[in-house]
Amino acid sequence: MNIYFCGMIGSGKTTIGRRLAHSLALDFYDLDQEMDRILGYSFHRLVEDEGWVAFRELEYSICKRFAAIDNAIICLGGRNRAL
Repeated sequence: MNIYFCGMIGSGKTTIGRRLAHSLALDFYDLDQEMDRILGYSFHRLVEDEGWVAFRELEYSICKRFAAIDNAIICLGGRNRAL
């Protein structure tokens, strides 16, 4: 079983997720941080350079990998009202 956090940008998903993962001795994963790690730069740049379709394709591939993980806390990407 996994616990997923989703919510608006800046709502505390990562902070709370990390704390909960530590308290429960579970692995912690963050979608935004994983995107940046894979890209080697901010995912915001990916959107600027290649557009939202490229962003969504990468997001989807990472979410598929996260879905195969068990016993973890997973923070999904934040969304703002403009999206």
